[in-house]
Amino acid sequence: MVQDNKITNHIHHVHIFASDLNKSLQFYEGNFGGRVILDAEFAGARNVFMRVGNGRLHFYDHRRSILTEGISTISAFKQTI
Repeated sequence: MVQDNKITNHIHHVHIFASDLNKSLQFYEGNFGGRVILDAEFAGARNVFMRVGNGRLHFYDHRRSILTEGISTISAFKQTI
């Protein structure tokens, strides 16, 4: 994106796995002025897209951790950095 002959960058969107989706939405709406632009079910889970500034947050409703298999790998990797 170019504005006033300067190149500016921003993050288009990030993915957030939420164990309490409604609480997460309230937090981002109340603290960052987030606005829900899509709330739908995809792949068996509620997915919510929220606009915050120029970027987007993509929330997944996961009441249980679906990433537990990789946590030990990530922890081991972080210790080597």
